Parts: sequence; structure tokens; C-alpha cells
Amino acid sequence: MGRFEYTHNKTNFYSYITSNRDLIKVSEEPSSQISGFAMGYISNPQEAKIQAIYVSADYRNQGIATNLLKSLESEIVSKNSSLRYLSVRIPEEYFKFQSFFLRRKFSIIAEINGYIKNSLDFPFSVNKEIAVRKAKKSDIDGILQIEKACFSDYWQKNRDEFKKIMKDVFEILFVAIWNNIIVGYNFNAVSRTNQSGNYIRIATLPDQQQKRVATTLTAHAFKWFRSKHVTRVLLSTYADSSHHNKMYKKWGFRKNDREIILSRKYSQ
Repeated sequence: MGRFEYTHNKTNFYSYITSNRDLIKVSEEPSSQISGFAMGYISNPQEAKIQAIYVSADYRNQGIATNLLKSLESEIVSKNSSLRYLSVRIPEEYFKFQSFFLRRKFSIIAEINGYIKNSLDFPFSVNKEIAVRKAKKSDIDGILQIEKACFSDYWQKNRDEFKKIMKDVFEILFVAIWNNIIVGYNFNAVSRTNQSGNYIRIATLPDQQQKRVATTLTAHAFKWFRSKHVTRVLLSTYADSSHHNKMYKKWGFRKNDREIILSRKYSQ
């Protein structure tokens, strides 16, 4: 799981992984060789994500992966008493590893299609009656109404998360307004390490979906991406959402990967 270069050299390994400021757990043998590692991070007050669990071929079938998961989970829980979900995203080439998590009470939340667009043109007509602007704190109540209308509990962001997005210089949150009502929003980010833009989320009130709200918001998103000089835009969507998959293909995105998301829920 994960695309991380494995090394037996302890010093180089720590130098690589600690630069990412993630939670790290390492399994070390008496010889000081690293037999495996687990990486994760707390993504928001309610969720933590596992980035990778890796065990060297020399030490597999010794329960190391299970122990690494338990150790990582224990540290995450100790740092976040309000944790509700522990999640992991598995790329298609590693789907065989889903059984490891399913045996440990994780459930499949969704299958995700990843898309990429290598140009920043967006020649689609917008609704000129809809005003689009950068979100303000006073917009959060309206945004949360859209969250509840569009997303299940697992996917919903909370007030503090939206406040954090508004403060991040690498992220942007747009709102669409029609008749003085927030009818949609769009959340985007630019990568801190390369020239990629991330089209993270688009959501509109269910009864407003025929007004080209999504297209109008996305036109502004691409204008913002151009101002940040990105060379490509990435997004992901539910694999079983034919509407969204068709929409993104129409906008010039092409499918480039597939993942499954598994999660374990904690009772409060």
C-alpha cells in the first residue's frame, strides 16, 4: 500500500518521512533494520487517515502490519479524543490489500474515480444571473445547509473546517448566490509541491441544479487556477455517480485512476 521507497537505512528513512510531519510508526528489528512502517495523519477534528502500511518481504506473515496499525491507531486516538473515523484510500493496483482492513472492522465507504485535465480552458456557458465570489465567514451557515442536503455524515465538513479553508493561502472557497441565497459552493486548492490544482468539491442545493450553478462555479475555479499558474487540474468523484462522471468528461477531464475508501467508525 502506498508508493513509498523502502530503505533499510534508519537515518535516511527518518529524514524522508519526518519532513512530511505525519504520525509515523516504525517496526525495528534487533539488528536495527526497519522491518516495516505505518504513516498517518489527523486530517480534521473527526477523522484520521492512514497513508501507508509497509512491511519488508523478509518479515511478512509475522503480524507486523497488524501491530503497526494498532500502534498508529493508539497514537491517533491519544491525540484526538473526538475521533469519529479512521480511513484509508487504496489505489486500484493495491486493491488486494482491502481484505487486511475488512478483517479489522473497516467498511468500504466508496469507490472513487480520479480525473485529470491538462489544459485550463473552460469554454462553457455560465448563468450570468448567478453571482460567484470568495466565501466569507458569514456564508458558513448557508454552506452548511448545502453540506447537509448533499452529503452523508462521513463526507460532511464542519464549521471549523470551512474556517480553516478560508485562512489557507493555498485553498479557495467560492460561493454561488442567486436571489440573495447561497445555492452552491466550490472548494479548490493548489499543491504546495508542484504545479497541480485540486478541484476538491462542488455542491449545489438539490432544487437549484438546473441553473448551471456547477458550471458557473467551475468557470471561476478555472480562472483561479490560471492565476496560480497550475498546469493541470485533478479531481475525484464517486465511481457510481454517472451524472458527475459524464459532467467531468464533458468538461475535458479524463479518467486516470481508481481508488476505494475504507473507514472504521468510532462511537462517541
